[in-house]
Amino acid sequence: MVNFLTADIGSASHSAEEIEYDSLQVLAAARNTIPAAIHNRKSQVLIGPILVQVVLVIDITRSKLSLLDAIKADPNFPQGSNTNVFEGSQRVARRDIVRLPGSSVSNDGDEDDHEDSTNNTNNNNNNEASENGVPTTTFKTPAKAIHKLILQDTNGMLVYAIELQKLNFLSMTTPLGSKLILNRVKFSRGVALLDPSNTTFLGGHIPHLVESTKQQLITYLKQDLEGASSSAN
Repeated sequence: MVNFLTADIGSASHSAEEIEYDSLQVLAAARNTIPAAIHNRKSQVLIGPILVQVVLVIDITRSKLSLLDAIKADPNFPQGSNTNVFEGSQRVARRDIVRLPGSSVSNDGDEDDHEDSTNNTNNNNNNEASENGVPTTTFKTPAKAIHKLILQDTNGMLVYAIELQKLNFLSMTTPLGSKLILNRVKFSRGVALLDPSNTTFLGGHIPHLVESTKQQLITYLKQDLEGASSSAN
């Protein structure tokens, strides 16, 4: 279902939105992988840099049932996912938050940069959608959302990750196949702990993964709910 990163980087499998990166830096990060033994270790910091792609994103501050209902009810989910929409907060364009490895600017700085333009951007959301002729999702990500991710490295290794501190690019409509570079990330019992200081967002997406996002999330949430129900019985 998921293409390996080595087949995805710089290839035609990405959308017309090109990933903005220094190719040498990204290819260097692609050579480093997550060790399989990470799942058996209580705590470990991987220096990196390590290139990974986003396979799944779930907001763990909301109940699975409410997420399932919201996703099912939105006919356009996850359309319009080139941008993230935060309820009562800000709408941040992906191109505005691309950071190259070694950049002196962290994602923390984005909040101040975008604060003054937040209101104007939010007021133009509907106009942008109609002008571009692209239906936008009504699915909203609360400003205080915390996300769990499934990430994949260039060897196909899958790991869970938790948004330990707010990542401005991240929501449940973040395009699947988006690339991240991890630097000095701590793993706790196999789970990567992400924050703006150790996670660089490169952008990009894989069309066939994006197209199946809704069904993947519905299947994932249903299985979790059914598993919880079985355990309760």
